[in-house]
Amino acid sequence: MAISYIIEDGNLFTTFLGDVTPDDVRSYRAAVRIDPAARPGLLALVDCRGASTLFSTADLKILAAEAVVAYALTAIRQRCAVLVASDVAYGLARMYEVLLKDTPIDLEFFRDAEEATSWLRSGNRA
Repeated sequence: MAISYIIEDGNLFTTFLGDVTPDDVRSYRAAVRIDPAARPGLLALVDCRGASTLFSTADLKILAAEAVVAYALTAIRQRCAVLVASDVAYGLARMYEVLLKDTPIDLEFFRDAEEATSWLRSGNRA
């Protein structure tokens, strides 16, 4: 699988590596949803710097719509810091953030892991 994750101390650490497809994201979301260690409100750090592909805007819209439906079932806020490696990835990620504006997720994008971790722990908007 192109996406791996671990849940540790109330934190969800996820890594995208190589060729990641929208179906990989769906499988990842399903796996986390049923993981007994998962709980509402996990702090999530998603490292996309190792991904070799970028999603199209159409893929992002579909994945965001699926996330909106999933998050509509809960009012629990979640904070998610996403690490990206390029300007193009950052731009696409910001588009995804706009598409998720109606969800209870605080989503921010970073290039530096230390900044991302600090933001997650701070509870503040970036």
